[in-house]
Amino acid sequence: MKTGISRVPWNWISATWLASSEARAWAQLDAINEARAALVRAAGHRERLQVDDLDGIGGLFAFPQAKQHYYAAGTYVYLNGLHADAAREATQALELYESADAEGRAFADEAGTRAELALARIHEGQLDGARDALDPVLDYGRELRIGGIVASVGRVHTALRDRRYKDSTIARGLRDEIESFSQRPAAALTA
Repeated sequence: MKTGISRVPWNWISATWLASSEARAWAQLDAINEARAALVRAAGHRERLQVDDLDGIGGLFAFPQAKQHYYAAGTYVYLNGLHADAAREATQALELYESADAEGRAFADEAGTRAELALARIHEGQLDGARDALDPVLDYGRELRIGGIVASVGRVHTALRDRRYKDSTIARGLRDEIESFSQRPAAALTA
């Protein structure tokens, strides 16, 4: 008998998370069919999800719908021709995060989602839209500038270095802001 996490009915949250993560990995390998299949599996796992007492724990034990949309955005943003899908998924994630109570929000995931939206817009040539997406993250105080957020913003910086934007004042200004945002204070280097 074949077993696997997708066959464990009580753990659909983990199965949804794993399939969503798998989709992002396939997308980074430019394997569009595999990425889409993983997203379909993730959606199927979500449909079978039945909330139980463990879901009340939350935190790392949760994989809310907003995060699933965030991961889908992170999948589509790597796939040429699917950047509008990435923007749509990121927008859905942000709407869910913004309508959630304080416990249902995750500043790092929201920042990552905003970075995915900015990337989708950059790939579509919408630099003003990319700035709008990323501005709230660039306003984060130093205490919120954790490694994952700095890395996500760094991906936006890399995309803005594309040669088609070399003469763009918007791209140059946003790159400068990202560089400033990403700097670590000297005190942090000695700690």
